[in-house]
Amino acid sequence: MPLATFAWWLSIKQASRLVSAHVADTRLLIDKTSATSAEWDAIVVPRVLKLINETLPVLSKGCADALVATAANHWVNALGWFALLLNGDDGPILAALIFSALMPLGLAPDVAGASSDCDSIATSLNDKLTESKLDARRS
Repeated sequence: MPLATFAWWLSIKQASRLVSAHVADTRLLIDKTSATSAEWDAIVVPRVLKLINETLPVLSKGCADALVATAANHWVNALGWFALLLNGDDGPILAALIFSALMPLGLAPDVAGASSDCDSIATSLNDKLTESKLDARRS
């Protein structure tokens, strides 16, 4: 069971990191490409749409499903460890209880970081489009 839990945890962390890296690359592309250029429609828009329509929903569903399953597993284990602790067992039982109760919270920063990175794409797009509209008015 610990191996399965570790595999889930590691895969969620890796997926979050990969999405964060993809978002960072996309933000750089947004920042360096003019919204009025041909590259914008040919490169930036398809990349952002793919990120929004494919990558983010898959990450979101995968993280949600895995987090719920992992949290439920660990909290049921924590309940069992707590029952053993009440029964008079101690030592490693207390450590297992604390680990099982807190383990799901270890995923939260990576998932939240990926979500924040995704929000930054909207900010970058809005800034770039506002900038291009201001430039068009000045011209």
